[in-house]
Amino acid sequence: MKGTTVVSTTTKPSCEMQSALINDRFISKPEFSTPIIGSISDLNPGEKGIDFMVNTPSTVVTIILPLKQNIRIINFVKIQILRPSNVNRFQLIFLNKQKQSIGQYKILSMDSKQSLTSPTIDKFPIKTQFLKEIRYLKIEILDTNDNQPPKQVTLLFQACFKQTKISQISN
Repeated sequence: MKGTTVVSTTTKPSCEMQSALINDRFISKPEFSTPIIGSISDLNPGEKGIDFMVNTPSTVVTIILPLKQNIRIINFVKIQILRPSNVNRFQLIFLNKQKQSIGQYKILSMDSKQSLTSPTIDKFPIKTQFLKEIRYLKIEILDTNDNQPPKQVTLLFQACFKQTKISQISN
């Protein structure tokens, strides 16, 4: 193997990947489809998580994450509902400023019962031109591992964000 050069390459996002905390720099106060137990900051990684109050386990629980007004998503990296949550699968839908679905994108997380890991989405088959239209991320919790309401839910959301200028509307 004399004279052989081995070049290892790793693919990195072409922008600075950041973890978004809820109700912080990138994401405003979330909306929930059902009452919660816990505070909004409990949704962040490393916190105790929030529990959802639902009458029947088959109720789909929805979390809507609004992007801050001057924030755009350049590239998605990962969305994960972390263990020890009992969430098995969730679905991600992109919404525009009218809260209408962008395209027909409904991205399903992997089934965590089979993989025994946190349900994750790390592939985002969305066309680049649609990224700038995203104003809300809608997360639908589809089922849990124990047929109980979702509990101890914490959310890891990693993406590349861009801060835009806030345009002043003049008359």
